Amino acid sequence: MRSESRMATTIRSAIPGNVLVTPFEWSGRNSHGARLSGGVKLAQRLGQLRSSHPRALLYVIAHSHGGNVLGYALREASVRDSLGGIVCLGTPFIISNPRLA
Repeated sequence: MRSESRMATTIRSAIPGNVLVTPFEWSGRNSHGARLSGGVKLAQRLGQLRSSHPRALLYVIAHSHGGNVLGYALREASVRDSLGGIVCLGTPFIISNPRLA
């Protein structure tokens, strides 16, 4: 989401107070490696935001495989502890379980 997109503008107008909308972009490639790499970079970016705004409530809105990227970022306890909430829009969640014999 661009910081001046219709969604960003709507979010800022709907929430009272000082709201910062910060876009995060990853490659968008449809591969496990791309989503995993995006998750690492998203975790780093959220850490930077937490350092810059230690008292802020952080929320992530993810679209499509961005929700899986967020899932990889959530592996980090510091990310889980820093978020006030998440929204996933149209995410094809990828879940795998061990095969039973």
